[in-house]
Amino acid sequence: MVEWEKVIKERLNNQLGGLQFRGDAKSDWMNMFNGRPDVIMSRDEELSRNLKTQKKLQLEDIFATWMNGEIQFNIPCCAVYMVVPYRDLLERRQFGWIIKTNEEELLESQLVISKILRKSLK
Repeated sequence: MVEWEKVIKERLNNQLGGLQFRGDAKSDWMNMFNGRPDVIMSRDEELSRNLKTQKKLQLEDIFATWMNGEIQFNIPCCAVYMVVPYRDLLERRQFGWIIKTNEEELLESQLVISKILRKSLK
């Protein structure tokens, strides 16, 4: 914990506090303790991070239209659920239309989340 605290304090001392809102502290944890035999990480069941970058999936990632039929992050085969930051969804005006969209329209759309949902229903 001392090591993790040191990384976070350094970020704040360098006025990079805005990164805190993105959840970089979780990425720091993953980077520092991944592969250690005394730490067990079970992160694959939850689809909430881009596994390449370890950054939290943002609404822009989840509700983007997929590029050339490709999702821009990997979905582990053992993923059981996907985190959609609901509070962010309510607070950000540009995503308000999603709350008003019915299930059928969402499933038929070309959004990343739609492709993931269709894949899970097979």
